[in-house]
Amino acid sequence: MKSAGTFLVGYVGRIFQIGGGYQVAERAVNFNACGSGEQAALGSLHTTVGMPMRPEVRLERALAAAAEFSTGVRGPFRIEVLNDQSTRRLNEEEVSDV
Repeated sequence: MKSAGTFLVGYVGRIFQIGGGYQVAERAVNFNACGSGEQAALGSLHTTVGMPMRPEVRLERALAAAAEFSTGVRGPFRIEVLNDQSTRRLNEEEVSDV
């Protein structure tokens, strides 16, 4: 059986990491990252805990750190924000307005 890659799923304010064998993990902190830029992204997310900024801004900063310090990560990045009513896709101006 071919294993799937690792990915993240957010649900009701929590974030879960789904592993290659479909094992589910949740960190004690309420943020996570995976892939080749995981460590840089986690470091960025850690430094922004408690800062007054939108979650998608924190995410963009973490992605920028991962792209800077990992040769396996690069943009462009697309961030989609889901809520009960609709899906809103951020355009490049919103994302780069950090």
